[in-house]
Amino acid sequence: MAAQIPSKCCQEGSLHSGTPKGRVETIFDLPTYISDPPSDDPPKGIIVMITDVFGYDLPNIRLLADRYAERIGCKVYIPDFFLGGSLPYSSLNTLDTLMEKNNGIFAKVFPFFSTIYNAVPWMITNRPSITYPRIYDWFRSLRTSPEGTSIPIGACGYCWGGKLVFLFASASSPENIVSAADPRPLIDIGFTAHPSALVLPAEMEAAKIPLAVSVGSEDFVLSLEGKKGIKEGLQKVMDRREEDNGHEGRFRCWVVKGAKHGFSTRFDPQRPEEVEQGKEAENQAVEWFTTWFSKIQVGKD
Repeated sequence: MAAQIPSKCCQEGSLHSGTPKGRVETIFDLPTYISDPPSDDPPKGIIVMITDVFGYDLPNIRLLADRYAERIGCKVYIPDFFLGGSLPYSSLNTLDTLMEKNNGIFAKVFPFFSTIYNAVPWMITNRPSITYPRIYDWFRSLRTSPEGTSIPIGACGYCWGGKLVFLFASASSPENIVSAADPRPLIDIGFTAHPSALVLPAEMEAAKIPLAVSVGSEDFVLSLEGKKGIKEGLQKVMDRREEDNGHEGRFRCWVVKGAKHGFSTRFDPQRPEEVEQGKEAENQAVEWFTTWFSKIQVGKD
């Protein structure tokens, strides 16, 4: 699988203010941010967040994990799948400067070279042939742990991480199960917002487990055959999958009006319409995981 350079949209966005409530521990050999449910009741399930190029320590993603844990009553893990090699936060600002139409050519020189300087090493060190086996091994360890064998596991991916959720959803593929002798899927539920680098319709048609996708109506990163938006093509595939296999309710595609790529995790807190779009995606994820955590019995679904 070829490496992919992060698009400009993958690097645009804003930092969010607030203090994450969770903690960092080493889980299956990787530094992992952990957010626990607020009560003493056992968690209803586990959500593993697979981040965009800014990695596990971006405040935005940790604050979102805390809200998931509180609202859903689940445990949330954010592993450092990039081993500290995520893009620096400064890329958020340099890309904004680079893409601002009112800025002159000289104002864009430094942001341009800064972007290349950061993106190319990221592309090399985090190419799929390196990161994907690490991610699969981590999920396999979770699935076979006492925790992973007792409650459902959900994966929640954003942008770069969204493609992996699609791949995990193909639960019959050899890499997406524990082993040939143990054909349990590595995850039970998938959710992704503004995924990138998808191969459609093949990756959607391969889905076997509950999978939901939230996309922005203005997300030009995602296209199908260069003509139809993912929102149209993906919904058609989902509808067909349900009709052909009797999997009513297992697949869903939401379209967030006016939203651009990155709207769920990197919205601008100073723009009310973007805040609402981010909240809409959050509510969709909460609804999806809450519904399926209550339906799935691990090892029996």
